[in-house]
Amino acid sequence: EISVSKIVVAPVIDGKLTDAAWKTAMQTGDFVQADGNKTVEQKTSAYICYDDNKLYIAFKCFDTGLKDLVAEQTERDGPLWEDDSVEVFLDPTAEQKDFYHIIINQEGIIYDQIVIGRCIFNNNWNCNFEVKTSVENDGWVVEMAIPFSNFIFNSKDSFRLNLFRAKAEPYESTCWSPTYGSPHNPARFGVLKGIQLQNKVTARDFSFGRNYILSDKVETEIENAGNEDKTLTAKLEIIDSEKNSVKSDKQIVIKENSREKVSMDYQLKKDGQYVLKFTVEDPATKIKVYDRAQEFYITPRPDFNQFDSELLTSMKKSEIPIIDAHSHINPDSADTLVKGMDKVGIKMMVDLGKGSSYEKQLIKIEEFKKKYPGRFISFVRIDFKNIEEPDFAEKTIKFLDEAVKKGALGVKIHQAAFMTRKDKAGKRIPMDDARIDPVWAKIGQLCIPILIHAGDPDSFWRKGGVHDKSGVPEKEALMRELENIVSKNPKTIFISAHMGDKPENLVYLYYMLDTYPNYYIDSSARLGEMSQFPNVQELKDFFVKYQDRILYGTDQEDGQDADEMVVFQNRFRLFYETSTRNIPLALYNDAEGKYYYGKGCWLADGLALPKEVLEKMYYKNAMKLIFRK
Repeated sequence: EISVSKIVVAPVIDGKLTDAAWKTAMQTGDFVQADGNKTVEQKTSAYICYDDNKLYIAFKCFDTGLKDLVAEQTERDGPLWEDDSVEVFLDPTAEQKDFYHIIINQEGIIYDQIVIGRCIFNNNWNCNFEVKTSVENDGWVVEMAIPFSNFIFNSKDSFRLNLFRAKAEPYESTCWSPTYGSPHNPARFGVLKGIQLQNKVTARDFSFGRNYILSDKVETEIENAGNEDKTLTAKLEIIDSEKNSVKSDKQIVIKENSREKVSMDYQLKKDGQYVLKFTVEDPATKIKVYDRAQEFYITPRPDFNQFDSELLTSMKKSEIPIIDAHSHINPDSADTLVKGMDKVGIKMMVDLGKGSSYEKQLIKIEEFKKKYPGRFISFVRIDFKNIEEPDFAEKTIKFLDEAVKKGALGVKIHQAAFMTRKDKAGKRIPMDDARIDPVWAKIGQLCIPILIHAGDPDSFWRKGGVHDKSGVPEKEALMRELENIVSKNPKTIFISAHMGDKPENLVYLYYMLDTYPNYYIDSSARLGEMSQFPNVQELKDFFVKYQDRILYGTDQEDGQDADEMVVFQNRFRLFYETSTRNIPLALYNDAEGKYYYGKGCWLADGLALPKEVLEKMYYKNAMKLIFRK
């Protein structure tokens, strides 16, 4: 915790620490390692001060090997953490929930994002600030001036803040406030006290809406903590890919000591790239209360006449053996699916069940072994309804021991287990409930993986979505709980279903996969979300980079005949194996057996993954995890 001083004359942002402001600024002291160890190879210190409009932060990165500085990244929002860089983590509300994250490399290139609930990473947000860097004889300097109008914050006098430095060669990571683990942990940020702003009007919430091709609105909540009414001007500008601009503004009055919702309607009239800029300003003082710009890409609507549906029925049997790691099959109705499996080239399917008693699950394992030896892999489900019983863990572990002896090779956790299940007091049971800890640990000891469905697509929580006003917890809470159990159980393998339940946010998946070696994902049932990526190459690069950590899955269910299964599976194969354009995500066949597009169907462009990537995703990764015992 430190108290920061207010300055009268702002420093010139030129990458030098010669201004008078830095002489009186608060100095953090030497950085330490993330675990608190004070022994570091390269010293770093930082300076902080502020005025009514901006927060000023400077880093002095001492370095005895300047010739080895790494600054390979040249584009905004690239992986700057691979370079020599500094990082600012700022939680202006001090609520330890959401925060802003800025990275600057030695050349002054910027990475910036908003992190919501430690799990939703939005790097479309661009911070409007000044930054300069310079190299000196004994190290390098970063100097920045960040307007408070970039942030949503409250009227209190303290922020939560952390500062990091990454040394690329040889690698060293140091910080001001030790996090003892992931740096994305606002509870471990330091406290910045003493911020007294003249402006008592602040933004408390913000949304750009859903960004569809229809009327929508930008909305924020403004708090006036002062003792007099404030008249403000809200401005909205929409810029399309051809640099055409549409502007609008409105006057708003915020009563003293009150909060008011402020909204402005807008419309995105066509597909393509947009930048939306929103500003709330006090016209009397010219101080910006809030200043936000964000890029959006509206995916082109599909042309339903560009796809030859015969591609789905005429695809050759896969030369690469396939294990579908995500399916729900009943042994009584699997005959036709086995025929379909043979046509597609699927050697085995992982049955994740549909929910039944422990006794019935054990019977089902035996039925699969008897009817279809070597074709179906059984995962079992844990029943959490008796979690309040004192012997819950003991009984669950006994069932798992018996299931593994019968032939079970994994555990499936359904999202309903933690979204809606409540205890006798009416409180939701979280994923990271301590009463489940012995069970997670036991699964690791049994050398079997957990395939866990922790959430749903982000759109389910939007206004009008499946989970809007449904009483289920916010997605951020579910993702935090998942990270907690993955972190706490490093010897247990977790396969996060449906592209980690974050198919819209590769940055989150980068973070989880880079941070936790025991975290994997399956690719099931999220082609729709993946089809929305404007840059197919970005998605392909992700699959190539994490080829050792992704399992093929489809969410296949029984009830289809062999030909229907072939069409269902080949949509996924076309997407992964070929560069086919406009692959349909919903096809139906009519009475004559001809396929047509479903209403509102989105189309995807194929990734054409290399053979070595397909081999790992199709079967090698599943073999490695499921048969590792």
